[in-house]
Amino acid sequence: MTKDSSMADAIYIKGVAVTKYKRSAVKVSEEWPSKYSKFLVQLDDGLELSITDKRRLAKVRLLANPTSVSPISELHPNALLEPMTVEEFAASLAKKKITIKPLLLDQV
Repeated sequence: MTKDSSMADAIYIKGVAVTKYKRSAVKVSEEWPSKYSKFLVQLDDGLELSITDKRRLAKVRLLANPTSVSPISELHPNALLEPMTVEEFAASLAKKKITIKPLLLDQV
């Protein structure tokens, strides 16, 4: 494992190089899965994914219908899959009297 101080957790794909712009807990040349692996997924086509968690704070839950359980059930619709009309967007912006940046960043 790399000895960096990175606190980021990540999903790694076996055989796929880690991005160059971020420090990583996994090096391609090292043992698979890493010692920080919290969860390993092996698909029928041979693809392997590893979720690493150096701090051991992550939770992994397998659910039959994840959209029915909090916190996922509390998320807003996906803008790409369920686009809003202009009228719906304008109405959602008009609900609160705050400046635009906090309004757009508000995920609740």
